[in-house]
Amino acid sequence: MEVGIKNKSEFDKVYNDLGIFTYHDDGFEVTLDNRKYFVKWWSIIGLVGYKKDLYSFDTIGLNVLCDNQLHFSFYEETPGWFQFLQHTKAVFKQIPEHWEIDIATPVFEPKPTLIYDRHGRTLAEFVSDEYPDPKLSLFRRFINRIMHGLD
Repeated sequence: MEVGIKNKSEFDKVYNDLGIFTYHDDGFEVTLDNRKYFVKWWSIIGLVGYKKDLYSFDTIGLNVLCDNQLHFSFYEETPGWFQFLQHTKAVFKQIPEHWEIDIATPVFEPKPTLIYDRHGRTLAEFVSDEYPDPKLSLFRRFINRIMHGLD
């Protein structure tokens, strides 16, 4: 169970919480910094899962890259995380069912994983194609850092 969760009923509450997300047939809405963003499912180019070392523990993260260079980063501490994972897995059938568990081991290794790409590329191809100039792209620099264990 997640840190701070003492029993199954608390876990069920966290698991079923929609958090910062609202879901629609054609996409989802996310509220960040009091601003709402609507993302259509078809606009998602790729999903990159990874683990971030926070020294005393790791956290699982998911970067969502959409058309027009729009991207979001969500972590397992994000309110609504579990339901977001369930919704993305329902929409994108090719997402491995337990990717977030597979990424968890071994501990303290970033283990970036392209869990969905609309074009079926590898992670290296995805990063190269979507972010051709590393000087201009914070996301590419971020992915390069976690791929090489620098984050």
